[in-house]
Amino acid sequence: MESNKRELKELNPRVIRKTARLVVRNLPFNCNEEDVRKYFSTFGQVVEVKLLRKNDGRLVGCGFVQYEDKFSAANALQHTSGELFKGRPIIVDWAVPKHKYHILKCVDSDVVESKELDVRNKSDKCIVKEEIKEENIPADSKSNRKRKPSENKKTNNLRSHADDDRTVFFKNVPFIVDNEQLKECAEKYAGAVEYAVICMDPLTEHSKGTAFVRFIKKEVAEKVLNNELKLVLHGKELYPHELLKKEELLDRNSKGKISKDKRNLYLFKEGLILAGTAAARSVSQGDMNKRLILERQRSRSLRNLHKFLSTNRLVIYNLPFYNFDNKKLLLLFKKYCSKKAVISEARVMRNLKDLDDNGLPRSKGYGFVSFKRHEDALSALRALNNNPDVFSDKK
Repeated sequence: MESNKRELKELNPRVIRKTARLVVRNLPFNCNEEDVRKYFSTFGQVVEVKLLRKNDGRLVGCGFVQYEDKFSAANALQHTSGELFKGRPIIVDWAVPKHKYHILKCVDSDVVESKELDVRNKSDKCIVKEEIKEENIPADSKSNRKRKPSENKKTNNLRSHADDDRTVFFKNVPFIVDNEQLKECAEKYAGAVEYAVICMDPLTEHSKGTAFVRFIKKEVAEKVLNNELKLVLHGKELYPHELLKKEELLDRNSKGKISKDKRNLYLFKEGLILAGTAAARSVSQGDMNKRLILERQRSRSLRNLHKFLSTNRLVIYNLPFYNFDNKKLLLLFKKYCSKKAVISEARVMRNLKDLDDNGLPRSKGYGFVSFKRHEDALSALRALNNNPDVFSDKK
């Protein structure tokens, strides 16, 4: 690895910057550049930290961290993505070069900015929805760069050996590993290897965390697949998988690719109450009008292909405007959740420009609640949505 670092330092600094840059999303709004730098410096030398801001100077919850080398960046990616930073789980990924992918605009991943609804009239029902977030969803695109003859040869080998009993597909491969290191690991723990190839993302030009290894002996490959021989690299156990046969690949292609719902749009119908249904019988006309406006806003927002529905975060409308803070919101959800449910955040959104008599920002009438597990978030949504027992006119 040290030799790889030396080779990397001899490269053009622009190349280093391009390959050692991370994008960090869902950052807390109370952090600054120094906080982010201190957190990520644990994994290597941080060259630059850039937090994106709106025109008025407010943070949008997204930023970039630039490392001196890609090995430090890969180490940080492996240990920070999904971890809590100042109480919020952050999403870390490789930053895509501008010439390969045009990022339209990184907006607030916490709150969907829209025209404020004037819904201050009294209501005794709570409206809970899955929160809409915005994120740069990787596009399925091919690299336009020309392949070297050696790369074409490896690709052809993989294709010709796709149904070979000696080739094993591995997951959970450390991002900082190259082909040679993987081959040495396989030979150390299993046996002689013909080749080892790390799967690279054509868009980011970084490892996908998966790889192919072709062993010399069929018996060795079988032992690896049966977990009789285990490969461990940089403290991580590699997970072996059997390759699909050519017939299976052809059959899968003939049926067409099954589109993956990366945006979680199946959650759009959760909490939706349609007029004329049994669930709508006890809903007042005023509440139905509010719901209709909210559904139209969500539909328009989801036309943007970079927006998706969060699986663990709920947005709650129709909250009381007075005497209702973060603690009361948390207690409300704990009352309707299972004892095992873990709530990581409960926040009532406030208008910082509109202060009450005590000088405190007034509530906007909605808030957010984040869960550790999707199952708990879904259970809470179904328990609280359109529940007349949640609030009364006196609250």
